[in-house]
Amino acid sequence: MILFIFFLALYTGINFKVVLPLGVIESIAITIFAFYRFKKKIGAITLASLLLGVGLSFIKPSVERDSYQSLVVEVRENYFIAICGLEKLYVYEKENTREIGDIIEIYGQKKTLEFTTLESSFDFEKYLNNKGIYSEIKTTKIVDKFSTPLKINKLRKRFLSHFDNDTKALISSMFFGISDSEETTSLFRELHLSRLISNSGIILDLFLSVFLFLLTYKLKDKYAEIISLFLLTLYGAFTFPRFVVIKFIIVHIAKWVNTYVLKNKFSYLEIISIIGILFLLIDYHLAYQDSFFLTFYIPI
Repeated sequence: MILFIFFLALYTGINFKVVLPLGVIESIAITIFAFYRFKKKIGAITLASLLLGVGLSFIKPSVERDSYQSLVVEVRENYFIAICGLEKLYVYEKENTREIGDIIEIYGQKKTLEFTTLESSFDFEKYLNNKGIYSEIKTTKIVDKFSTPLKINKLRKRFLSHFDNDTKALISSMFFGISDSEETTSLFRELHLSRLISNSGIILDLFLSVFLFLLTYKLKDKYAEIISLFLLTLYGAFTFPRFVVIKFIIVHIAKWVNTYVLKNKFSYLEIISIIGILFLLIDYHLAYQDSFFLTFYIPI
């Protein structure tokens, strides 16, 4: 319970300026509860977690350079995201063949993101901001420094090429978290299924249950779970850096370690809270994404 309070305080602090004035009320309520329910030391740590979250939310690293040596961390059909230092950058490149893990040198002018949003249309700029991306580079030249031997994006495209356009768009959206089809996106939005299916981990839970059901006929639970997690990790490689898959795998690995190594030293709520805190400390922008909210708060 105490770890959950720390996690909740950190999450609330990060969202403090986003949900004003509700953020003030939530912050006061969490702090008062921590001091009242637990010892002063716990209350003080809760308050520190809250203030740490507020402080993190104001950090926006930005550096001006002649060129940007960057690591590609996300790839889409007509753009990719690269990290230079601590800054994430949006780079438009039509029909690019980049792979996650490529190291490149980008030459060009960096500028603040600016996308036109029509009424009732998808706000792409806000979507990027929520992922910690505030700048784009108008490239003049890109030099490849290192190409990763793991051609995950290429393999994913080859797999999807076996389906017709509608089926490909559906599979890509549901299983890989990539939706390049406006028709598919509209359909999911109308059915109110987009965020639930893509970001809640329902499909992953289903797959894990099926694997365990089949494997436990021949294997002990301990080993059946290891094999199932290994298969899900392979799947995770094809969806990287999709947060819901990464979180799902890490949580279940932690549960396995807690059950068979630590002999249930931690409760499930404590495991969720520890992992949530670590994720937010690594990248606080996760707190602004639907996938984070759904994959943590539905289990809680």
